[in-house]
Amino acid sequence: NNNVNNVNGNQWSEFVPKIVCLKYRNLLAKFDKEGLLPNIRTVRGDRTRPCILPVVDEAHKMNGNIRMISASTMVDVICGKYQGELDHYIIIDCRFPFEYENGHIMGAKNIWTREKLLGNLFLKPCFPFQDTSRVAVIFHCEFSAHRGPQQYIFAREVDLSLNHSNDSLCFPEMYVLQGGYKEFYKEEARHRFCDPDRYLPMKAKDYEVDCNQSENQLRASRYGADELQWQSHTCTVALHRRISQSGTSGWREHIREQTAPPSVTRVSNNTVPFTPPTKIKFG
Repeated sequence: NNNVNNVNGNQWSEFVPKIVCLKYRNLLAKFDKEGLLPNIRTVRGDRTRPCILPVVDEAHKMNGNIRMISASTMVDVICGKYQGELDHYIIIDCRFPFEYENGHIMGAKNIWTREKLLGNLFLKPCFPFQDTSRVAVIFHCEFSAHRGPQQYIFAREVDLSLNHSNDSLCFPEMYVLQGGYKEFYKEEARHRFCDPDRYLPMKAKDYEVDCNQSENQLRASRYGADELQWQSHTCTVALHRRISQSGTSGWREHIREQTAPPSVTRVSNNTVPFTPPTKIKFG
C-alpha cells in the first residue's frame, strides 16, 4: 500500500519533544510497518482501524493529527449512542479546579496537571475496566486550544514510551472536544449535561489569584514533564517493564491490581481525582 509506505515517523514526532524523538526513533518507526493504515485523523492512534467516533474535518492549530470530536458527538457519547462500539468513555477536563467546580460536563474528571494525568490514567488508573482498547478518552479545556490538547499530547507520549516494544497502545481511542467547554455550553439544550449548570471563564476577575496560582503550578508540571523526569519514576519504570514483557495482558493485569473492588468508588464523577499514594514530583 503506497499510502502506508509514504507515512513516516516524522508525523508522530510532532506529538513529543525532540529529545523523546531521538530516544524513541525506533518507537516512532514502528508505526510504518506494512498493514497499518495511514496516520490520518480518521484513523485511531494505533493505526489498526478507523476511529470509533466521527472526527471533525478540521485540523487542530496545535497539531494536525489531533483527533477532534464535536459537541454534538460528545452528547451522543454521554447518551449511549456508541454503547455497542465503545465499552466506556473518560472525559478529562483540563481546566483549573476553580473553573471545573463552577461548571463541568457530567462525569468529567478534573485532571489538569501532568502528575494527575500520569497517575490517574496510567500508574493508578481511576477506572474499573481492564480492556482500554475500546475506551474513548476525551480531553478538553475552556477552548480546547492549549491545555486540553497539550494533555492529549502528553498522554500519547507516555503511551508511546510504555509500548515502544509492542504493536499496541493503552489508549488508541483519544480525542479532543472541539471548542472546549465554552462551545459545549453555548447551546442551551446541552446545559442539562453540565454539573452545575454554569460556565466560568478562566480569566474571571474574581478568580485572578486562583488563576495565577494554577498557571504557576501547571507551568512547573509541564517543565518537569518536558525534562522527562516522569520516565525515571519507580512506578513508571515498573509499568514499562511489565508492558514490555507481557504487552496488553501486562497492562490489563496492572489495572486489575490497581483497581479497587467494585463496591468501592475510587473517584467520584463530581470530585477532583485522588493523588496517587506514591506522590509524583517533577523538578
